[in-house]
Amino acid sequence: MMNFTAVNVLAILVVGVAFMIVGFLWYGPLFAKPWMKLVGMTQEDLQRGANSAVPGWASSPGLALSRPRSAQTTSSVGAR
Repeated sequence: MMNFTAVNVLAILVVGVAFMIVGFLWYGPLFAKPWMKLVGMTQEDLQRGANSAVPGWASSPGLALSRPRSAQTTSSVGAR
């Protein structure tokens, strides 16, 4: 069982909000046009809701970082 008493909840909330702000800026006012050009999208595609896979892969770094430390370690059982 994991001990969550040493978890800094405020730090987790701040990083979560910062991650969302950076994502908003990246796909919004700062780099929207260069990003759309690189991925081959137009403004009409965005309005139609095309390429709905973007939120899935955009949140994967956050999911990878939120995994418990025990899930990130590898076991040496059976290793040679």
